[in-house]
Amino acid sequence: MDNVTAGRVTTFNSGGHLVGTAGSNAGALQIAGGEIALTTNVVAGDILFDVQTAAASTAGVIIAAATKIVPPSNFTSGSITIIEGDFAAMTTAEQNHFSVQDTILTDYSMVNTSNDIKISANERSSAQIATSLGVSKSDAGALSQVMAAAKASDSALVTILNTAMVKTASAVGSVVETKAILEQVAPQTDTSVGSVQASRATTGSVQSIMSDRMASLRSGDAYVAGMSAGASMSANSAFIQGFGSKAEQKNTTNGSVKVLVMTQKQQVLQWE
Repeated sequence: MDNVTAGRVTTFNSGGHLVGTAGSNAGALQIAGGEIALTTNVVAGDILFDVQTAAASTAGVIIAAATKIVPPSNFTSGSITIIEGDFAAMTTAEQNHFSVQDTILTDYSMVNTSNDIKISANERSSAQIATSLGVSKSDAGALSQVMAAAKASDSALVTILNTAMVKTASAVGSVVETKAILEQVAPQTDTSVGSVQASRATTGSVQSIMSDRMASLRSGDAYVAGMSAGASMSANSAFIQGFGSKAEQKNTTNGSVKVLVMTQKQQVLQWE
């Protein structure tokens, strides 16, 4: 017989707990309320309590009071089976005793069938995470990306994130602790803005140098003064050159296929 005591936080470091005797239907799972906390080792696809070998009657599973499931922060998709059985051992009232605590990254829901109880994970959008933490959508997206990367290769980082985002004893995740982590991993926009400003300043300087150089290449009496050299326009003479172009677009037939043809005409006009 497995028991979960009321008013306490009971932590499970793994799934796969068999209730009963292998090869027979004996024993029972009794939960008297409280909180069931799952560590980061319990992942999507796991079964917490397998009661398929418990008593094939309502005595096989007894849920006496409100029981909250506290999933780990790295459980962001899929489902975890809390109770799996081969007999409808729980009444509707017993099933309704269960609830689940959300995290900053994920919304969870209870999925009840006649034999089983599962929790299903639905990852929050960047906008929802941003609202919860009071940060930008870009920063919120960075937090999701960090969790995804940590799940793949860094169990130590998962533990740190879980400590910040998951609290037991009916407490939700800590916004202050999570934001402190986020400040270290979010993209630094001030650095990129500085790079843009530096590039703009450099481009402006190059354009100015090129303009001065083009003006200095002019020589002779005709180019001593004028708008291109930086002076006012001469009152005695002027040279103006205009350039224009015109494009025409039409369809023509090549065999049985229509082909798009474009022709362009250019014209240069000069006045002295």
